[in-house]
Amino acid sequence: MRYFRAITIGFLFCAACGVALGCGGAEPQPAGATDATQAEPVEPAAPEPTEPPVEPRTEPSTAPRTAPEPPAPATKTQPPQQPLPQPEPRESGEPAALGCLRAAYADFVEGVESDPETKQLTVVMNDGTKLLWDDGAEKSYEQRLANPDLEDQFSISYPLGRDFEIPATNDDPGRIRVEGLFRAVYGKNSRAVRDNLVKVDWMPSHSRKRLVFNKQNGAAEALGRVSAELEESLPAEMIKFAVPSAGTFNWRKIAGTDRLSVHSFAIAIDINVKFSNYWRWALKRNPVPVYRNQIPLEIVEVFENHGFVWGGKWYHYDTMHFEYRPELLARQCLRKGGGTTAVP
Repeated sequence: MRYFRAITIGFLFCAACGVALGCGGAEPQPAGATDATQAEPVEPAAPEPTEPPVEPRTEPSTAPRTAPEPPAPATKTQPPQQPLPQPEPRESGEPAALGCLRAAYADFVEGVESDPETKQLTVVMNDGTKLLWDDGAEKSYEQRLANPDLEDQFSISYPLGRDFEIPATNDDPGRIRVEGLFRAVYGKNSRAVRDNLVKVDWMPSHSRKRLVFNKQNGAAEALGRVSAELEESLPAEMIKFAVPSAGTFNWRKIAGTDRLSVHSFAIAIDINVKFSNYWRWALKRNPVPVYRNQIPLEIVEVFENHGFVWGGKWYHYDTMHFEYRPELLARQCLRKGGGTTAVP
């Protein structure tokens, strides 16, 4: 009877906790434990920027953004650069910026139609999308953000290079975007964009992370060239600004708006948020955004070499943000002579 009671108690204890000897329960695993054959790290979606919990200690200079050229590493060679598309000679009466658009999206622009009566131009994409070049309306800055035509997208030219001034009010080259253009090129919806995603090694000597990016229009290839050039040329003390990445693809709207973030099309990357400054964070301390930046201009220059514009050259600045916008970097569409202008 004692033996039977002992066996009964043993099985009851087994049923209660699942780990008693002879119960067949698995060895408890620590939280976060994974199988040795687990796939490579999955990139988190790029969220709306969130301010780091600790205020960065380095106060950036408020002087114009100039910096000396860094010495070229003696034992390293620069990866070959892919020349940015440049416009062909314009057709009679065609706006210069339209040539920049044609060149940047040559595989996706079917042609341009002109209304014989109104002379309005319409860009026809190869998926049948028709986009008005100029709707003829006088618009404020906010109206151009909310309801732009293609001409509005070029209305604030981009200042290429290291020698630029702190942006004046609403001087935001690249923030005005025609959503229909990006849908026609990179994917009409989240599913279509996902079908165009490929993985890009992001600075593999310093990170195991592979980023997803849109393969259309050479965007993913351009990000790969950025990664290669940064690995070849970036001084060791600057690696921390680029790694880890805060993400690329996330189908979402910009906070407080009905406009899709460019991250929705997987053609933007946020670098290390720890060293980022963002205009909305500044509003917690000031009624207007006071410009701040910690990202080295050596990093900015490499991204620009491959068709990316930088959010640090915006009045509404987002210094960890780079987006693939080759149409804004064609020579004839760049800002001439430097300077900055308030935009009403």
